[in-house]
Amino acid sequence: MKFYKKRSNLVYAGIALAAITGIAWMIGASSKAGETAVPELQTARVRTGDLVITASGAGTVIPAAQVDLGFRTSGVVTEVDMILGQQVASGDILARLDDRSEQIAFTQAEANLNALFSSSGIAEYQIELANAQSAYSTALGTLQYYISPDVYYWETRLLEAQRALAVVESEANASQAAILDAQDVVEWAGYNLQVTQAAYLNIYLPETFGAIVIDEVTLEEVIVVTPPNPIDVALARATLEQARLAVADAQAALEIIQAGDRAA
Repeated sequence: MKFYKKRSNLVYAGIALAAITGIAWMIGASSKAGETAVPELQTARVRTGDLVITASGAGTVIPAAQVDLGFRTSGVVTEVDMILGQQVASGDILARLDDRSEQIAFTQAEANLNALFSSSGIAEYQIELANAQSAYSTALGTLQYYISPDVYYWETRLLEAQRALAVVESEANASQAAILDAQDVVEWAGYNLQVTQAAYLNIYLPETFGAIVIDEVTLEEVIVVTPPNPIDVALARATLEQARLAVADAQAALEIIQAGDRAA
Protein backbone atom coordinates (compact mmCIF):
# COMPACT_ATOMS: atom_id res chain seq x y z
CA MET A 1 0.00 0.00 0.00
CA LYS A 2 2.77 2.31 0.70
CA PHE A 3 4.55 1.34 -2.48
CA TYR A 4 1.40 1.99 -4.53
CA LYS A 5 1.22 5.49 -3.31
CA LYS A 6 4.76 6.19 -4.42
CA ARG A 7 4.10 4.86 -7.92
CA SER A 8 1.00 7.01 -8.29
CA ASN A 9 3.01 10.06 -7.45
CA LEU A 10 5.41 9.31 -10.25
CA VAL A 11 2.58 8.85 -12.73
CA TYR A 12 1.01 12.12 -11.74
CA ALA A 13 4.33 13.86 -12.03
CA GLY A 14 4.84 12.50 -15.53
CA ILE A 15 1.43 13.61 -16.68
CA ALA A 16 2.00 17.12 -15.37
CA LEU A 17 5.37 17.30 -17.07
CA ALA A 18 3.88 16.19 -20.38
CA ALA A 19 1.13 18.80 -20.11
CA ILE A 20 3.62 21.59 -19.40
CA THR A 21 5.76 20.45 -22.32
CA GLY A 22 2.73 20.47 -24.67
CA ILE A 23 1.66 23.90 -23.61
CA ALA A 24 5.17 25.26 -24.11
CA TRP A 25 5.32 23.72 -27.56
CA MET A 26 1.96 25.21 -28.55
CA ILE A 27 3.05 28.65 -27.34
CA GLY A 28 6.26 28.39 -29.33
CA ALA A 29 4.43 27.20 -32.43
CA SER A 30 1.91 30.03 -32.24
CA SER A 31 4.73 32.58 -31.83
CA LYS A 32 6.46 31.24 -34.94
CA ALA A 33 3.18 31.29 -36.86
CA GLY A 34 2.62 34.93 -35.90
CA GLU A 35 6.09 35.86 -36.95
CA THR A 36 5.69 34.36 -40.44
CA ALA A 37 2.30 36.18 -41.02
CA VAL A 38 3.89 39.66 -40.85
CA PRO A 39 4.71 40.78 -44.45
CA GLU A 40 8.20 41.69 -45.26
CA LEU A 41 8.81 45.50 -45.46
CA GLN A 42 9.49 46.73 -49.04
CA THR A 43 11.65 49.74 -49.78
CA ALA A 44 12.49 51.76 -52.91
CA ARG A 45 14.87 54.56 -53.82
CA VAL A 46 13.26 58.02 -54.16
CA ARG A 47 13.45 59.55 -57.66
CA THR A 48 11.75 62.40 -59.59
CA GLY A 49 9.46 61.86 -62.59
CA ASP A 50 5.88 62.05 -63.94
CA LEU A 51 3.15 60.07 -62.30
CA VAL A 52 1.08 58.50 -65.07
CA ILE A 53 -2.39 57.17 -64.31
CA THR A 54 -4.40 55.59 -67.08
CA ALA A 55 -8.02 54.52 -67.24
CA SER A 56 -10.05 52.81 -69.89
CA GLY A 57 -13.77 52.71 -70.46
CA ALA A 58 -16.62 53.56 -72.81
CA GLY A 59 -18.89 56.64 -72.75
CA THR A 60 -20.11 59.78 -74.54
CA VAL A 61 -17.83 62.79 -75.05
CA ILE A 62 -19.54 66.06 -74.05
CA PRO A 63 -18.02 69.35 -75.30
CA ALA A 64 -17.15 72.05 -72.79
CA ALA A 65 -18.95 74.64 -74.95
CA GLN A 66 -21.33 74.41 -77.88
CA VAL A 67 -22.45 77.19 -80.23
CA ASP A 68 -25.19 77.04 -82.85
CA LEU A 69 -24.09 78.89 -85.98
CA GLY A 70 -26.12 79.96 -88.97
CA PHE A 71 -26.11 82.24 -91.99
CA ARG A 72 -27.64 85.69 -91.72
CA THR A 73 -29.60 85.12 -94.92
CA SER A 74 -31.36 82.11 -96.34
CA GLY A 75 -29.96 80.24 -99.31
CA VAL A 76 -28.52 77.03 -100.65
CA VAL A 77 -25.36 75.65 -99.01
CA THR A 78 -22.87 74.85 -101.74
CA GLU A 79 -19.76 74.04 -99.68
CA VAL A 80 -18.96 72.70 -96.20
CA ASP A 81 -15.28 73.08 -95.28
CA MET A 82 -15.28 71.42 -91.84
CA ILE A 83 -16.19 68.04 -90.38
CA LEU A 84 -17.69 67.17 -87.03
CA GLY A 85 -15.13 67.43 -84.22
CA GLN A 86 -12.57 69.36 -86.25
CA GLN A 87 -10.76 72.13 -84.42
CA VAL A 88 -11.37 75.60 -85.89
CA ALA A 89 -9.99 79.07 -85.27
CA SER A 90 -11.43 82.56 -85.53
CA GLY A 91 -11.85 83.58 -89.15
CA ASP A 92 -12.03 80.05 -90.56
CA ILE A 93 -14.68 79.51 -93.24
CA LEU A 94 -17.04 76.74 -92.18
CA ALA A 95 -19.49 76.72 -95.08
CA ARG A 96 -20.54 78.75 -98.12
CA LEU A 97 -23.87 79.72 -99.62
CA ASP A 98 -24.72 80.11 -103.25
CA ASP A 99 -23.96 83.81 -103.83
CA ARG A 100 -24.65 84.16 -107.53
CA SER A 101 -27.59 86.53 -106.99
CA GLU A 102 -25.48 88.66 -104.63
CA GLN A 103 -22.68 88.79 -107.18
CA ILE A 104 -25.15 90.04 -109.80
CA ALA A 105 -26.46 92.68 -107.39
CA PHE A 106 -22.91 93.77 -106.58
CA THR A 107 -22.05 94.11 -110.26
CA GLN A 108 -25.16 96.20 -110.83
CA ALA A 109 -24.39 98.41 -107.83
CA GLU A 110 -20.83 98.91 -109.04
CA ALA A 111 -22.14 99.92 -112.45
CA ASN A 112 -24.53 102.38 -110.83
CA LEU A 113 -21.69 103.86 -108.80
CA ASN A 114 -19.60 104.33 -111.94
CA ALA A 115 -22.55 106.00 -113.63
CA LEU A 116 -22.81 108.56 -110.82
CA PHE A 117 -19.43 110.03 -111.72
CA SER A 118 -20.18 110.27 -115.41
CA SER A 119 -21.37 113.44 -117.17
CA SER A 120 -24.97 112.27 -117.09
CA GLY A 121 -24.68 111.47 -113.37
CA ILE A 122 -23.40 114.95 -112.58
CA ALA A 123 -26.22 116.44 -114.63
CA GLU A 124 -28.80 114.45 -112.65
CA TYR A 125 -27.45 115.78 -109.35
CA GLN A 126 -27.45 119.31 -110.73
CA ILE A 127 -31.12 118.86 -111.55
CA GLU A 128 -31.75 117.50 -108.04
CA LEU A 129 -30.13 120.59 -106.55
CA ALA A 130 -32.16 122.90 -108.77
CA ASN A 131 -35.38 121.14 -107.78
CA ALA A 132 -34.47 121.38 -104.11
CA GLN A 133 -33.74 125.08 -104.43
CA SER A 134 -37.05 125.63 -106.23
CA ALA A 135 -38.93 123.80 -103.46
CA TYR A 136 -37.13 125.91 -100.88
CA SER A 137 -38.11 129.14 -102.64
CA THR A 138 -41.74 128.04 -102.75
CA ALA A 139 -41.75 127.11 -99.06
CA LEU A 140 -40.06 130.39 -98.14
CA GLY A 141 -42.60 132.39 -100.13
CA THR A 142 -45.48 130.57 -98.42
CA LEU A 143 -44.19 131.28 -94.93
CA GLN A 144 -43.40 134.91 -95.73
CA TYR A 145 -46.91 135.29 -97.11
CA TYR A 146 -48.38 134.06 -93.83
CA ILE A 147 -46.18 136.06 -91.40
CA SER A 148 -44.91 138.87 -93.71
CA PRO A 149 -41.39 139.20 -95.15
CA ASP A 150 -40.35 141.69 -92.46
CA VAL A 151 -41.34 139.42 -89.56
CA TYR A 152 -39.54 136.47 -91.19
CA TYR A 153 -36.41 138.57 -91.73
CA TRP A 154 -36.16 139.69 -88.10
CA GLU A 155 -37.04 136.22 -86.80
CA THR A 156 -34.06 134.93 -88.76
CA ARG A 157 -31.77 137.73 -87.55
CA LEU A 158 -32.79 137.16 -83.93
CA LEU A 159 -32.13 133.41 -84.20
CA GLU A 160 -28.70 134.05 -85.71
CA ALA A 161 -27.86 136.57 -82.95
CA GLN A 162 -28.90 134.11 -80.23
CA ARG A 163 -26.71 131.38 -81.73
CA ALA A 164 -23.76 133.76 -81.96
CA LEU A 165 -24.22 134.76 -78.32
CA ALA A 166 -24.26 131.10 -77.26
CA VAL A 167 -20.98 130.51 -79.11
CA VAL A 168 -19.30 133.49 -77.49
CA GLU A 169 -20.49 132.52 -74.02
CA SER A 170 -19.18 128.98 -74.50
CA GLU A 171 -15.67 130.18 -75.29
CA ALA A 172 -13.37 129.98 -72.29
CA ASN A 173 -11.27 133.00 -73.30
CA ALA A 174 -14.17 135.20 -74.41
CA SER A 175 -13.87 138.75 -73.12
CA GLN A 176 -16.66 140.52 -71.29
CA ALA A 177 -16.77 143.12 -74.06
CA ALA A 178 -17.39 140.44 -76.71
CA ILE A 179 -20.22 138.96 -74.66
CA LEU A 180 -21.80 142.41 -74.18
CA ASP A 181 -21.57 143.12 -77.91
CA ALA A 182 -23.30 139.82 -78.73
CA GLN A 183 -26.01 140.57 -76.18
CA ASP A 184 -26.55 143.99 -77.76
CA VAL A 185 -27.09 142.35 -81.15
CA VAL A 186 -29.69 140.02 -79.62
CA GLU A 187 -31.53 142.91 -77.99
CA TRP A 188 -31.42 144.94 -81.20
CA ALA A 189 -32.84 142.09 -83.29
CA GLY A 190 -35.51 141.40 -80.69
CA TYR A 191 -36.59 145.07 -80.64
CA ASN A 192 -36.91 145.18 -84.44
CA LEU A 193 -38.91 141.96 -84.39
CA GLN A 194 -41.39 143.50 -81.96
CA VAL A 195 -41.75 146.55 -84.22
CA THR A 196 -42.40 144.46 -87.30
CA GLN A 197 -44.88 142.25 -85.43
CA ALA A 198 -46.88 145.36 -84.48
CA ALA A 199 -46.83 146.46 -88.11
CA TYR A 200 -47.93 142.96 -89.09
CA LEU A 201 -51.04 143.21 -86.92
CA ASN A 202 -51.95 146.78 -87.85
CA ILE A 203 -50.92 146.98 -91.49
CA TYR A 204 -49.95 143.66 -93.08
CA LEU A 205 -52.93 141.59 -91.92
CA PRO A 206 -55.60 144.11 -93.02
CA GLU A 207 -53.90 144.65 -96.38
CA THR A 208 -53.21 140.98 -97.11
CA PHE A 209 -55.98 139.06 -95.36
CA GLY A 210 -58.66 141.75 -95.07
CA ALA A 211 -61.86 141.94 -97.06
CA ILE A 212 -64.18 144.92 -97.49
CA VAL A 213 -67.81 144.23 -96.68
CA ILE A 214 -70.85 146.52 -96.51
CA ASP A 215 -72.55 146.91 -93.15
CA GLU A 216 -76.22 146.07 -93.69
CA VAL A 217 -77.31 148.60 -91.07
CA THR A 218 -75.07 151.58 -91.69
CA LEU A 219 -74.21 150.68 -95.29
CA GLU A 220 -70.64 151.58 -94.48
CA GLU A 221 -67.60 149.71 -95.76
CA VAL A 222 -65.99 147.55 -93.07
CA ILE A 223 -62.70 145.67 -93.35
CA VAL A 224 -62.97 142.12 -92.02
CA VAL A 225 -59.59 140.46 -91.35
CA THR A 226 -59.23 136.65 -91.45
CA PRO A 227 -55.68 135.87 -90.25
CA PRO A 228 -53.87 132.70 -91.33
CA ASN A 229 -54.68 129.50 -89.48
CA PRO A 230 -51.94 128.79 -86.90
CA ILE A 231 -51.80 125.20 -88.14
CA ASP A 232 -51.05 126.44 -91.67
CA VAL A 233 -48.28 128.67 -90.31
CA ALA A 234 -46.70 125.81 -88.36
CA LEU A 235 -46.89 123.55 -91.42
CA ALA A 236 -45.25 126.23 -93.55
CA ARG A 237 -42.39 126.53 -91.06
CA ALA A 238 -41.84 122.75 -91.04
CA THR A 239 -41.95 122.59 -94.83
CA LEU A 240 -39.37 125.36 -95.10
CA GLU A 241 -37.01 123.55 -92.71
CA GLN A 242 -37.31 120.31 -94.68
CA ALA A 243 -36.63 122.19 -97.91
CA ARG A 244 -33.55 123.81 -96.34
CA LEU A 245 -32.15 120.39 -95.37
CA ALA A 246 -32.91 119.01 -98.83
CA VAL A 247 -30.94 121.85 -100.45
CA ALA A 248 -27.98 121.19 -98.13
CA ASP A 249 -28.02 117.46 -98.91
CA ALA A 250 -28.28 118.02 -102.68
CA GLN A 251 -25.46 120.55 -102.57
CA ALA A 252 -23.19 118.19 -100.61
CA ALA A 253 -23.95 115.27 -102.95
CA LEU A 254 -23.22 117.35 -106.04
CA GLU A 255 -19.88 118.47 -104.60
CA ILE A 256 -18.93 114.84 -103.89
CA ILE A 257 -19.84 113.73 -107.42
CA GLN A 258 -18.01 116.64 -109.03
CA ALA A 259 -14.92 115.92 -106.92
CA GLY A 260 -14.96 112.24 -107.90
CA ASP A 261 -14.68 111.11 -104.30
CA ARG A 262 -15.94 107.51 -104.50
CA ALA A 263 -15.24 106.79 -100.85
CA ALA A 264 -17.51 109.66 -99.77
